[in-house]
Amino acid sequence: MTQPASATFRGSNGKIAYSSGGSIYGVKPDGTGRTRIAANATRPAFSPLGRRIAFERTINGNRDIAVMQADGSGVRRLTYRPAAEGDPAFAPDGAGVALTRKVSGNWDIYRMKADGTGLTRVTKSAYRDYGPAWSSKQTIAFVRNVGGNHDIYTARPGAGRRRVTSRATHDSSPAWSPDSRKIAFVRSGDIYTINLATRALRRLTRSGGFDPSWSPRGTKIAFSRGPTRGREIYVMRADGRGVPRRVTAERGDALSPDWQSSGHDPVIAGAGDIACDPAGRYFNGGAGTKTLCRGQHTANRLLNMDLDKIFALGDDQYTKGTLSQFQQSYDSSWGALRTITAPSVGNHEYRTPSAAGYFDYFNGVDSAAGPAGNRDEGYYSYDVGANWHVVVLNSACGYSGDGGTVPGGCDAGSPQEQWLRADLSANARPCTLAYFHHARFSSAENVRAFWDALYDSGVDLVLNGHDHTYERSAPQTPSGELDRDRGIRQIIVGTGGKSHGALNSDVPNREVANNDTYGILKLTLRPASYRWEFLPEVGKTFADRGTTNCH
Repeated sequence: MTQPASATFRGSNGKIAYSSGGSIYGVKPDGTGRTRIAANATRPAFSPLGRRIAFERTINGNRDIAVMQADGSGVRRLTYRPAAEGDPAFAPDGAGVALTRKVSGNWDIYRMKADGTGLTRVTKSAYRDYGPAWSSKQTIAFVRNVGGNHDIYTARPGAGRRRVTSRATHDSSPAWSPDSRKIAFVRSGDIYTINLATRALRRLTRSGGFDPSWSPRGTKIAFSRGPTRGREIYVMRADGRGVPRRVTAERGDALSPDWQSSGHDPVIAGAGDIACDPAGRYFNGGAGTKTLCRGQHTANRLLNMDLDKIFALGDDQYTKGTLSQFQQSYDSSWGALRTITAPSVGNHEYRTPSAAGYFDYFNGVDSAAGPAGNRDEGYYSYDVGANWHVVVLNSACGYSGDGGTVPGGCDAGSPQEQWLRADLSANARPCTLAYFHHARFSSAENVRAFWDALYDSGVDLVLNGHDHTYERSAPQTPSGELDRDRGIRQIIVGTGGKSHGALNSDVPNREVANNDTYGILKLTLRPASYRWEFLPEVGKTFADRGTTNCH
């Protein structure tokens, strides 16, 4: 493999990631805000919504593919094979990754799911195929070396191979425009574009250029230029006019730029009642059975998505939520995305006194505060995007035998209820979501004070777990009266994988119910509305989706 390929997906122009000195850096298009994203990492490739980066990493002398969040957190290795693997490129839906793979001395293009499973061969030839780039319309461009002549080809499932360039030159580094109409590429050390419909060719540089990457708006191209060990990243107009602007000043090579797509509506997802006790008879090393302990399978749904945040709706780890149980079970499935998880605590976590295992896992051992909130509270809030406020509550109140409850309880006038009202009063964002473990309309009369406060402040949506079911209700008041104008929609998502439960018969205003399908709930948080979509584990068919405006 020589030079990388890339694909840019539509959106606002975000930062530019690039490789230098064995690390990946990020910089704004104007050259400011340089930060190191990850060490021992090269050839970054952003996901379609710009929230993840796939990259190459050398481990024990072998080149592999890994993925991380766009800020460098949550690194996960995707390939573990002895074959050399590189040139990652995300699929347009974010659920797959194309790559170059060397087997028995031959290079070919492969694809796999973004969780690292399902490796499939795309090309199979006697030639050297490398540098895949996935377009927004599902076509993969790549380079084929035939007898020393490198040309650009495309491959589309069910449509065979198509040769794009065919001259006795060295063509490489294909990069799709956001609309998939053009490919930028390198020809004999300069950058060109080709219109796939008209075959019109345009030369953009005359002083050298490598590694082109389109801006998400399609008006500019980032590229590298300069002598070996002295290359820098530049930005030019997509038509090649004007003088390119230098945006880096590295002491060594700055290579492989990839432009982040940004400005998309936030997407969050999750469920509750997730990970089985690792000592349980059905755990099966994390794989579970066909009907029990399916936490790894629901986690795979999350691993193949572009997400801003994950919500865990309590009873995240069975049976007692000890730190050891979290480390042996939850951590091997949903824990792969812990850095973007905002958890809520359930009654099973409190079977360890003070839910110590839960707080030790999410916040750090003996840490007083962290992603799960203050250790002696377990409730907190955060914002997502420009328009959504999210409140996470601790509903572990009044459950005898569970090792304790939230200090102060959940009643009106309790510290938590007073905090909730103050937090909602200070919130100026137009849309609000709340989640906690126990559902008001099914299993937990003791959260009525929460609902009163949430309704008084015009909260739009409440998510819960505890019942091992999926249930969606129409907007309603705290007393259960239908209220489509100001009511709160309740969705129970206790489908994280532990087990199924019975449906209660007396739930008011229930519109959808299912108790035989594991899966996760995906929420797209728009400026004045939200879209929900229940995504079942692979192989299941139950689904639920819809859109509702904020109050």
